[in-house]
Amino acid sequence: MSKLDLDNVSNWMYRNARELDLNIWKCLFMDGSAEEVANSLLHYQNEDGGFGSGLDPDNWNMNSVPYACLYAIETLHMVKFYDMNHPVYKGIKKYLENTGIEQWVFTLPSNEDYPHAAFYNYSKEYNDVESLGIIISLSAFVLEYMPNTTIYERVVERL
Repeated sequence: MSKLDLDNVSNWMYRNARELDLNIWKCLFMDGSAEEVANSLLHYQNEDGGFGSGLDPDNWNMNSVPYACLYAIETLHMVKFYDMNHPVYKGIKKYLENTGIEQWVFTLPSNEDYPHAAFYNYSKEYNDVESLGIIISLSAFVLEYMPNTTIYERVVERL
C-alpha cells in the first residue's frame, strides 16, 4: 500500500470509524496500542462480563450475547493483547464462568427486541447448527486461560 493510500484510508477511519475500530486500525497500522483496543471493548461490556450493545455491528442487542463475547476475544487476539489481569479479560472470565456451555448459543430470543441482521433472528433449529463454532471457540479459550475453574471442569466433561 502506498503512503498516499495509507493516508486516505487513515483519514477515512478517523472520520467514520467507531472508537473501537479506529483503535484496532491504529494498533495494526499506526503506532496505537493493543491496550487502547482492550479499553475500547469495555464500552460494550455488560455488568455480567459479557458483551452486547452492538459490539458486533450486526446485532444491537444490549444484553450479553455469546457470539459478542467471542467477537471480543477474537479482537483481543487479533491485536495480540493477552493481559489476563485487564478488566476486559476479568469480565470475560466472569461471564463464561457464570453462563456455561449450554447457554453459548448463536441466537437469543432477546435479539428480536433490537435491530439485527436477519441471521440473528432467534431460532432453536439454527442454534443447533450455528452454535457449535461458538461452543468450540469459547471452550478453547476456557481450556487455555481458565484452568482450575468450574467452567473448565464442565468443558472437560463435555469433551
